[in-house]
Amino acid sequence: MRKTYVLLSVLIAMTSYAQQVPKSLTASNGELIGFYEYKPTDYNTNTRYPLIIFLHGIGERGNGTTELSRVLGLGTPNRIQNGHNMRFTWNGKTETFLVLTPQLNNKYGYWQNFYVDEMINYALKNLSVDSNRIILTGLSLGGGGVWSYAAGSPENAKKLAAIAVTCGTCQSVNYCNIANANLPTWAFHADDDGTVASSCSKNAIKSIESCQPAVKPYLTIWPTGQHWIWDRVYSTGYDSQHPNIYEWFLAQNKSKAPNKRPIANAGPDQTISALTGIATLNGSASTDPDGKLVRYVWTKVSGPGFGTISAPVSTSSTTLVTGLTQPGTYVYELRVIDDRADWAVDQVAITVVSQNISDPINNKKPVVNAGTDITLTLPTNSTPLNGTASDPDGSITSYAWSKVSGPTQFTITNQNSAKATVSNLTTGSYTFRLTVADNAGAVSYDDVVVTVKYPANVKFANAGDDITITLPTNSTMLDGSASYDPAGQIKQYEWTKIAGPSSYKIANPAAAKTTVSNLTEGQYKFRLVVWKNNWEPVADTVVVTVKAGSVSQPPPPTPLPITRKIPNAGPDTTITLPANSVILDGSASYNPNGVINDYEWLYVSGPKQYTIANPKSVTTKVSNLVEGTYKFRLVVWDHRWVPTDDTMQVTVKPAPNSGGGSGTPTQPKRIPNAGPDITITLPTNYTTLDGSASYNPNGVINQYEWLYVSGPKQYTIANPKSVTTKLSNLVEGTYKFRLVVWDHRWVPTDDTMQVIVKPAPTSGGSGGNGGSGSDGSGSGGSTPTRPARIPNAGNDIFLTLPTNSTTLDGSASYNPDGVIKEYRWEKISGPAQYTISNPGSAITKVSNLVQGIYQFRLIVWDHRWVPTADTMYVVVNAPYTPDPKRWANAGPDIFITLPTNSTTLNATASKDPYGGSIKAYEWQKIFGPAQFSISKPTSAVTEVRNLTEGYYSFRLVTWNSRWEPIADTVNVYVLNSGTAAVARSLVTGNALMSTQHKQVTETVVAEKLVVYPNPATNLLQVQTSSAATGKSTIRIFDISGRQWQQVSFEKTGALHQRQVNVSALAPGVYYVEVTVGDNRKMITQFIKQ
Repeated sequence: MRKTYVLLSVLIAMTSYAQQVPKSLTASNGELIGFYEYKPTDYNTNTRYPLIIFLHGIGERGNGTTELSRVLGLGTPNRIQNGHNMRFTWNGKTETFLVLTPQLNNKYGYWQNFYVDEMINYALKNLSVDSNRIILTGLSLGGGGVWSYAAGSPENAKKLAAIAVTCGTCQSVNYCNIANANLPTWAFHADDDGTVASSCSKNAIKSIESCQPAVKPYLTIWPTGQHWIWDRVYSTGYDSQHPNIYEWFLAQNKSKAPNKRPIANAGPDQTISALTGIATLNGSASTDPDGKLVRYVWTKVSGPGFGTISAPVSTSSTTLVTGLTQPGTYVYELRVIDDRADWAVDQVAITVVSQNISDPINNKKPVVNAGTDITLTLPTNSTPLNGTASDPDGSITSYAWSKVSGPTQFTITNQNSAKATVSNLTTGSYTFRLTVADNAGAVSYDDVVVTVKYPANVKFANAGDDITITLPTNSTMLDGSASYDPAGQIKQYEWTKIAGPSSYKIANPAAAKTTVSNLTEGQYKFRLVVWKNNWEPVADTVVVTVKAGSVSQPPPPTPLPITRKIPNAGPDTTITLPANSVILDGSASYNPNGVINDYEWLYVSGPKQYTIANPKSVTTKVSNLVEGTYKFRLVVWDHRWVPTDDTMQVTVKPAPNSGGGSGTPTQPKRIPNAGPDITITLPTNYTTLDGSASYNPNGVINQYEWLYVSGPKQYTIANPKSVTTKLSNLVEGTYKFRLVVWDHRWVPTDDTMQVIVKPAPTSGGSGGNGGSGSDGSGSGGSTPTRPARIPNAGNDIFLTLPTNSTTLDGSASYNPDGVIKEYRWEKISGPAQYTISNPGSAITKVSNLVQGIYQFRLIVWDHRWVPTADTMYVVVNAPYTPDPKRWANAGPDIFITLPTNSTTLNATASKDPYGGSIKAYEWQKIFGPAQFSISKPTSAVTEVRNLTEGYYSFRLVTWNSRWEPIADTVNVYVLNSGTAAVARSLVTGNALMSTQHKQVTETVVAEKLVVYPNPATNLLQVQTSSAATGKSTIRIFDISGRQWQQVSFEKTGALHQRQVNVSALAPGVYYVEVTVGDNRKMITQFIKQ
């Protein structure tokens, strides 16, 4: 399966995979402070970095240890968590922020100043920090913490380079401390904030201004946004403000004198004719009294819905507005930004009249010449464009260069001058146009063609010289690293065998350099295909000749009785993100004295994030890798079970910078990924088909479908149309399944994987005292007890009305000693209304359900007609009724049970209240475990993957046709099937399960936390089993995260049982959290009936 990738260009900052590392320290007052520390992957102690200290809101408080991950959900930490590397460019200099994010302890209702002091002291002692550029920022309660600290004393204010406050709470402090310290300040709020009134920010800014500061504060007030504006404030782009907040942070330095703000001058008002429809916006009269202007930002304020600004953001003071063909008055605003990221604004009015403002008959058009055509040979990929223009009866008022045709990859600088420069060109023919206008509004243009060619005799694909080896050497290196594209980087490599003996193995077909092994005598031909910078494939071949060993050589010496085996972990491998998986290949390992009895892959060093699919396999996939260098060890055991080992290294490089062009490569091939092969052993007869690693670099995947290809005829695919689905009812044998995916243009491609089902281990054993057992003979011990029957009623199910039916699935039930004679489904508790379609079938539909909690029992009879049973729950929730006043609709809450760890977030029910269309969507996680990934955060429908046990809350923000935002949330509950099974086995009255009492007791010890009866009506028994002792707390939360009860106790022994009265709780699903000591936390769930 070939993998292809596209480069993602991001304005100014590129994605990184550096991690926020949890840390802790003990403050001078004895308090424990937990915090996250972020450093870039290229952190260098010889560089002084600017520092951001981020203070979170009230909902993210915690104990600083097990609850620390709560702080990653919002603001700057969330941007890092979602992959941003905090690298920005300002005034020609690119720098990276260090970020410290402390967690406020639950016992405090507001931020304590010692948290900030401790973070500053820690940074100065342990990090390479520029002490003149320490930034303090926060949101909501954290915003109040910023006001409290900075205005708390003159000394505090002088420690900081700048502060930024987002919807901060009101504080009673001396704001003159901020003014007197010349501390740059930027506050943000929304007027419709119903949580913290916008007057808190407005009054704070007024208080600073009343102290006559030399550095005047900024205040940004949005009319709408409520309390959720932090996504705008901490955006790494320019969707909300120019400059963005991080550029503003970079420009602040308390060692410099206070900055004088620039003066904006948008030029005099103008009148033009609709017949020409072109005006020049000219801000050249703008000035900066103590520095320089580095950015001009033009925006339209009002006027008819016509007109396009050629360069809205530029380092040039002038730009064109075209398309002004509708008479009326257009108002444009100019924002000029200086080298210290301060700004000023001015406006200009352009009046468009229907007639020509000059004499259209007598006026002569300007004469323009774009220059002679140009030919470039790579690697030269830039050239000046030398245009000239004159006007026989007036003057030239504007120049504008634009691309008419040609490749999409290019960059124009000084496009509003007669002489411009084009760069970042690739092979092909470009046509650039110079358009000029005279003082009477007449327009002329001329074109110039720029042709970019490859140099002669370029060998793009280079498979290397032919190779000859002599047995017993049966491996060599295929080396395509000499392949070269002068237009840019090689996008992809692929090695394939096209001729020769059938025995061979290419370790990594997608690598430039890879090992080919398992060769036999003969001549092989291998083809290397490389994809050039424009995704055009070219090929080259290499011949590998394998000769037989010379018969004239003396025979090798007889090996010693024990010869050290040769573990071979394979060559070191390098990949570049977004590729995040490789194959660990130990197949070249060799024991000259016999077989290799066992293999095991072990992690040695490197980033902590990784997944080894099958550590016991000679060849296995390692995935979920992040930027860094990993080392893995392969341990092999020889014929005498003596272990030896070898190591190899995987280097994961960051995604390459795609350059400043806007080019889009030719579409690469889709990549369906059916996942690795799977092996299970009966009685386990189910697994998960997982196609979530499939990836379409050019857009969404429209559809998935799983198909049976070959193998035993008995199987059940729960949902063939789902990217991840349960596969059950398997029998011994080898299955092959195909995953078909349809890309954004509905073009299908496929991948296959196989599931190997091994027979159950023999239950016969050694006979006692020299006797023989019924299934085998032995020298001692007793015959093992046959395993118990295993009825399996499946996972609990959660529905939301109007959905009132589901499937009861007992197909995972298994009798290791023979067939299952009969199945029977019955309801044992819950509402009276229901219909089971076929109670005597392993799989049946249950319908006609109403709101409430149902419990169903599955009874199975084994080959001797002995019955055993299992139970499961169906929870039917009330219908989801969105607020009609809110056009954002994130859909009903979602319940999934592991191993299913992905689901779909669907906002298509969102409606525009004005009858138009939704302009934009954005999904964000606001609560829940740190582990997750949203595949398309700005799509109405997106998949959320990589979920772990717990409950998540995702916020949907939609913008209506007037670009007004509003939000809605949806909760995703990820349940642990193992914990649910324990809870079910403890339900009172289930006499048929009494034969499994020993198994249940053992499970209680393993699970550490058990609650029963489950469901509970009045009293709930909470039993904890762990080595930890000390002050303990039981907390009960509903599925929205709201705490309902708390009980404290002292745990003095390994086993503790406590009775909790839950009679006051409303029916539903609840979480029980038990904390023992400072850091031992256990969580499970129960149903209140």
